[in-house]
Amino acid sequence: MHVPHSVLFGLFWLKALFAMALCVACLAYMSWRVFDLHSRATPPTAAAGALAPQTFAAGDCRFNATLGFARLEPQTRNVSFGFSLDWAYDTPTRVVEKLGGYKPLVFNTFMDINVNLAGFFDASSLNWYGSEAGRVGAMLELTMQPTSPVRSYTDVHLDTLSKALLAINTQYGVPVLLRFGHEMNGPWSTYAFDPIGYTTLFRNMALSVRKYTNMTAMVWAPNIGFGYPFGTSGGVAIPANGTQAFKLMDTNSDGVIDEWDDPYTPYYPGDDVVDWVALSLYFYPEDQFFNHAPTPGFFEAYLTGVGYNQLADPRWVENYGFYKKFVQAKKKPMMLPETGAPFLYKDINGTSGPSASVAGDPLAISDSAIKELWYKSLFNTTMLEKFPGVKLMVNFEEKKLLGGFWRDWRLTNSTDTLVPFLRDLTAFSGNMKQATAFEYGCDGSVKLA
Repeated sequence: MHVPHSVLFGLFWLKALFAMALCVACLAYMSWRVFDLHSRATPPTAAAGALAPQTFAAGDCRFNATLGFARLEPQTRNVSFGFSLDWAYDTPTRVVEKLGGYKPLVFNTFMDINVNLAGFFDASSLNWYGSEAGRVGAMLELTMQPTSPVRSYTDVHLDTLSKALLAINTQYGVPVLLRFGHEMNGPWSTYAFDPIGYTTLFRNMALSVRKYTNMTAMVWAPNIGFGYPFGTSGGVAIPANGTQAFKLMDTNSDGVIDEWDDPYTPYYPGDDVVDWVALSLYFYPEDQFFNHAPTPGFFEAYLTGVGYNQLADPRWVENYGFYKKFVQAKKKPMMLPETGAPFLYKDINGTSGPSASVAGDPLAISDSAIKELWYKSLFNTTMLEKFPGVKLMVNFEEKKLLGGFWRDWRLTNSTDTLVPFLRDLTAFSGNMKQATAFEYGCDGSVKLA
């Protein structure tokens, strides 16, 4: 039967319009679903295995410093574990499922606070992060990055954030480790190399938080000092000679800011406003030695400062010995808010390709072997005895294209890495407390249940 061309033409466009409408409807649904997840987060229920909404009596929530523990410091000599997630891909609930029911103590997320944003930060996302952490009884590590000039923040901006954190503390019963303005000693941060501006902002943030809640703790977290001041690895220049910032950063007063200067102390806001100290500490494979085994003693060497100089020059140890300087001397609990050992892949037009190891390299090992060796260097009683102040380790659970290579830190994305990690976690379980071991108090206490 002959069908007129006009009819066929009409049918074609009818189908095309229907397909377009269907695509628009699907996109609209997905957009609504994302908004729905973030804006309608509800207090987790006890039946879901998470904390019930909290009710606190007036006067019960004063922080008691005489107990000898910082805000949100677990009152135990053990260590705990957590994950820094790509929240578009993973959630705390999904990670717990992959871990066979094991509940990490902490989940981290990254956010910005900017004076030009409506509301200053994404309040609905923050609410959702808090709710999702609460579903598994975990704390939320919030890495909040000030992306406006540090001197532009007022009490209005900081109090708005503090009130949102109070809501998460009380509505979901979720403690928050506020890692505010992290890696301020690296030029990739917009607030870098500004000791006065940064420390003033951090102090103001801490004072704001403490007006409202003790279930949020302030975390001071520079980057590992190796390579300081990091050359041209970021967009912020070293202050001009003669400025107050330069004088503070030139800790040995030799007129030059280089590796012989203290990479941490100029940016320390003060004992009275810092609850936890933290250090981003990864295993960094050397150039051309991709996917080799983590160097024995790497963690200890870089925590103490010895690893920065083969001769263990006392000036290096004094400047770079983070654990001695801030944990032992200042009696602060420490966390590794980002840690891990990456497996490197070649980049093929923006896609992860084969291993970045040099062809035929006899020392190259597998992804699972690299990660197992790294965490065995952390999960052992010798390290626990040497560094009892390290209370928390957080794996950077992401894969990113950096420096021309895909770097994969993830532990739970593949059974090849997950199975040995779970085996090591189980073997160390007597020293590694999960979220179910603790109960949280509005006074900032984290006690064994």
